Amino acid sequence: MQDAQKRNGASGKGAASALISNVGTLAHVLRTVVTPERLLGWSLGIVYLWFGALKLAHLSPVLELIRRASPLLAKAPFYNLLAFSELALGAMLLAGVWKRWTAALAVMHLIGTFSVVFSSPQTAFRPSFPILTMEGEFVVKNLVLIAAAGTLWLLAGEQEATSSSVSQTQQAVLSEIPARREWTEELREGTSMTGPQ
Repeated sequence: MQDAQKRNGASGKGAASALISNVGTLAHVLRTVVTPERLLGWSLGIVYLWFGALKLAHLSPVLELIRRASPLLAKAPFYNLLAFSELALGAMLLAGVWKRWTAALAVMHLIGTFSVVFSSPQTAFRPSFPILTMEGEFVVKNLVLIAAAGTLWLLAGEQEATSSSVSQTQQAVLSEIPARREWTEELREGTSMTGPQ
């Protein structure tokens, strides 16, 4: 009976090993489709779309928090502008367009939301620092979102730098082609032995 369980992977150790192996295989397959950068962008995009839609429909539970922290933003034109900006950021993050600018805007927006900790500490802490209220916990979790958006910003910067250096290298190589052709012609004619300058 035990031999049959071991062969079928039904024992606790065999099942766990099989599960880990399958998860590893799944991760390997998914990595070809979904990069960590895309995963961060999509997850942030979904959060922004969701929160923006709730604000636009005036169903967001954050309205009271905004009223306490920044009363001006809680008024109709600014609150709707906030909703539309969150929807736009979410769409851009999901689409993966203007990556560096989108990530930078998301970082700035999230730092703004995190500023509740400083602008309205009585909302974030009760009775005092470091004891967080429910709203404080909600706001402090933005540190993770800031890190995600910051990571996207850094990755987009690395990609721009890499593509820029590749482009410069290609231009340098292509600019040498006429000189190399000239040198090759001279070699054929036997008139030059110094090579391209």
